[in-house]
Amino acid sequence: MKRFITIFIFLFSTLVKGQNVCSFSPEYVNTVFCLSEYVNYQDNINASILVEDMLVKINLKNTYFVTKVCKDINNAVAINYNGVKYILLDVEWMESIKYGKNDWFHLFVIAHEMGHHLLRHTEKEATSLQESRKNELAADEFGGYMLGMYGASSDDVNSLLINFPIDNNTNSTHPPKNEREIAVKKGFNSSKKNEISALVQSLTKDANFNLTNLPYILSSARNKFNAYLETNSKINLLQAIESYQAAIRFSYDPQIAYELGILFLSKGEQEKYNSALELAYQKTKDENFIIELIGSLIASADKNTDKLLIKYGAITNSFSSEKYYEPICLQGIIKYFLYMARKNIDREGINYFYLNKAETFCEKTLMNYVSKSEDKKTFDNRAEINNALGLCALLRENYALSYKYFNNAKTDFETARKYDTQLENVFCYYSLNLLIVNHNIALSSVRLREWQNGFDAISNYENLFNSLSKEKQEYLKTLKNDISYQNYYLKGRCFHGLEQYEKAIESFSNAIKFENNAFYLYYYRGISFLGIDKNDLACKDFGLACDRGVTDACNRFKNCN
Repeated sequence: MKRFITIFIFLFSTLVKGQNVCSFSPEYVNTVFCLSEYVNYQDNINASILVEDMLVKINLKNTYFVTKVCKDINNAVAINYNGVKYILLDVEWMESIKYGKNDWFHLFVIAHEMGHHLLRHTEKEATSLQESRKNELAADEFGGYMLGMYGASSDDVNSLLINFPIDNNTNSTHPPKNEREIAVKKGFNSSKKNEISALVQSLTKDANFNLTNLPYILSSARNKFNAYLETNSKINLLQAIESYQAAIRFSYDPQIAYELGILFLSKGEQEKYNSALELAYQKTKDENFIIELIGSLIASADKNTDKLLIKYGAITNSFSSEKYYEPICLQGIIKYFLYMARKNIDREGINYFYLNKAETFCEKTLMNYVSKSEDKKTFDNRAEINNALGLCALLRENYALSYKYFNNAKTDFETARKYDTQLENVFCYYSLNLLIVNHNIALSSVRLREWQNGFDAISNYENLFNSLSKEKQEYLKTLKNDISYQNYYLKGRCFHGLEQYEKAIESFSNAIKFENNAFYLYYYRGISFLGIDKNDLACKDFGLACDRGVTDACNRFKNCN
């Protein structure tokens, strides 16, 4: 008993150096018990793991803290004792006052106490009330910063702040609520300057935050990912996304971000897939993630494509046919060069520098990375490259060659689909690509004036699309691959070429409903009206198209007067 009293007095004298206390309160007695290791309680919010993770996020190793869960101290405390920095937490007390259903409050409290240590507040006693309050605001700011680093949203922060305690005690060491709110928001806003933090915030918006299952969070996510792949169940997909959103807050493995992106893509959320690719890159600086991102941006006609291309210009400028790239990256590079070749086509024409590069990369892929054997794994890669070569040939106005490449791509996609059902189930991959190549075959056929071949290709497109489930049809639309008006245009051209003018007029009219600003459609509908001797309607369409700069329509319109 004498030994315990000696230890108690020594510890208590240490505690009061950095704390404002008036007496031997039960809370401080229990703090002594906790520090002296006479008691040890279960850390059911995994505070120790969280502290370790926070330190990693700010690039520090844990040579600083010992985190202990205490009972009946009714507080969270940062204490220096015997050269060791302790964070003491009464988890039951924290649970009793936390706000909402998630654990953002717990994270903030722990970060706040960590901030006191990192900012050296615990190394000496504050000499004035003003200094104590200044220290509290600095710790609040650090707490707000860590909220952002874990992907808290503005709504999460506001929800926490609205329930902050109001302290009207003029002698309190804590500043007024409004000052604390400003400090927390200042820290949170500064976290957005960290690219990884900003991306995590965008990917985890509105996702629950729970510390209870922290040790198992990654294995749980992977298990749900596998369950989704095995069942293709929408429920399993949503559960997997939720688990991965939790996991990327604590995992530094870029593969976790990439897998979350794959899940978002299979849900049809392409923008979040793109953000996940960028997050994986920011964690590793592995350019392969950016190459895949560039290919995705271009394929989906994303409005941020040019902005991202400028941001990662150093990577795109380093693309070389001498470097080794995986087939999926080569496909992204080829999409980039084709995009750049066509970017200013209306003003400056084809950029043959980039077109030549696209063809070089295509040829390299076929020679070096896509086996010419009948290995089932090569068909989809070869199909993608054949489709790209077809687009190159189109830009060179070699329509016969483009027709050949597109048909080769179609054959390879159809063969690959027999061997691989997972890509189709998860991403609708083969259906999407077969729709694209059928459209491209129709486009080449129209350029070749092979009207029946073009009509057959459009019919194949429509039959395939209509055979898909409503869910798959909606999924394809979310990927911004709905090219209905272009197909109506191509069908109209084929009907006109086959001298089926009324069907041509119907097709062009449907195209106009989708895209009434494409004024060349009025020109083509006008020449179909001529085919059935409706000259007045033809002249009206020619006039509309001429007013918007369609030269051929103006030449026709002259004959109307």
